[in-house]
Amino acid sequence: MTADKEITLNSDLLSAEEKKARADYKVKAVCFGEGNFVRAFLGFLIQRLNDRCGFNGAIRLLQGLDKGRAESINAADGLYTVVERGGTKSDPVENFTLITSVKDCVNPYADYSAFLGIARGEELKFVFSNTTEFGICYEKEEFSAPVHRNFPNKLTRFLFERFKYFGGDEKHALFVLPLELIENNGKKLKEIVVKVAKEWDLGADFLCWLDKCRFYDTLVDRIVSGFVRDEELMKKARAFDPNLDVCEPFFLLVVEGDEIVKKYLPAEYCGLSVVFTDNLKPYRDRKVRILNGAHTAVVALGLSAGLSTVEEVVCDSDFYRFLNLALSKEIIPSFTGVGLKEYAADVLKRFFNPFLNHRLASIALNSISKFVTRDLVSVKDYVQKFGCAPPLLSLSLAALIAFYEKGEGVADDPVSVEKLLKALSSSGSAEEKIAAVLREKSLWKEDLTEIYDLYDKTVKAYKLIASVGVRSAMNAIVKEYYG
Repeated sequence: MTADKEITLNSDLLSAEEKKARADYKVKAVCFGEGNFVRAFLGFLIQRLNDRCGFNGAIRLLQGLDKGRAESINAADGLYTVVERGGTKSDPVENFTLITSVKDCVNPYADYSAFLGIARGEELKFVFSNTTEFGICYEKEEFSAPVHRNFPNKLTRFLFERFKYFGGDEKHALFVLPLELIENNGKKLKEIVVKVAKEWDLGADFLCWLDKCRFYDTLVDRIVSGFVRDEELMKKARAFDPNLDVCEPFFLLVVEGDEIVKKYLPAEYCGLSVVFTDNLKPYRDRKVRILNGAHTAVVALGLSAGLSTVEEVVCDSDFYRFLNLALSKEIIPSFTGVGLKEYAADVLKRFFNPFLNHRLASIALNSISKFVTRDLVSVKDYVQKFGCAPPLLSLSLAALIAFYEKGEGVADDPVSVEKLLKALSSSGSAEEKIAAVLREKSLWKEDLTEIYDLYDKTVKAYKLIASVGVRSAMNAIVKEYYG
């Protein structure tokens, strides 16, 4: 069947066999977040587990923000298409997978009682989340709040509901696997949940039960571009699919912790790259610094120069040279690991994927926190190793500040944006503006003027951008430092 705009994907279009299999799925997982990445990564994983490992499980998605995709997902009865696209234009790879493993998407902001009701599920085993790097953070809210907006607070309330409903029976404790791209994501999430439970005075018994819930650190790696407005692509789907999700074929999930989870999540046998390990750090450092660090290093520069996608960036000779040098001369030399150059070469090949339409605007979401987790760590290690700030990453920081100052296309936490703009507006000269921004610890978690040479190089790049524009500034700095 080809897609027809008069026929939108829904469960009526499933075969009798598909309907029967889906009816037998038990809700074994819930995910805080319903965005493109979750659906192309986690939804895809659960589908593979069902198709190849007899997992027989469904997942319920939770809308992460006030505005989200719950209505659209539910209109399609939870069904959507994941399209893996790769290869080259002359030899393309294109795999369509209909995801039938998502039961529905609940919007906690519209129906908090329905959200809490999921916690009472007899078969529930897993909690996943993908709330961006900004999501795993502490925020004070009262237990009695009609709706908890902060993710760890929602999770604490959810777990307490389950604890109460099953009378503290430890066999109903859950496996918690956050997919946010921050270091020690599982440990940090549990730390905040315990803190909130104590503040809310939920009792010693609940705290003991929380210890029975296993929180795992994870790493995920898959480039997801999301919905693509491509008529030819849509025609190949089961029906018109407003939630169709495009991603690359590459897939990696790394889970750190005890191996008990493997008994319930047989992901090693589903044909995807899934690693259970006692040391996630080498995988994380490599992926976050190289792949994600490259994305964040170039995003403000690219958008400011009028580029729209990652493919446009690497196909532009000026920007490709910047990106290649940032990786080979600054990011990779700042840390040690196995196969870093080979991984970087593979990442650049993945960036050339002509079918992803990986938009810079999507990468730019929450760029301040992303710069801290993805690039600032390389800046600091480079300074410690070489005694000066890396010029290209300093340029990236200057471009980020200039991009936020201009305001067009900025998508970040309003509080962070307000603090950055306030620091800029409270000062006069370029030197004073950059100093004020870099000293704002609430943005960077430290005073960046204390990192040797970073202030000087950032001011220099910021002034150059203001004088000659992003592209000319980038080329001038590349030529000055790397010939």
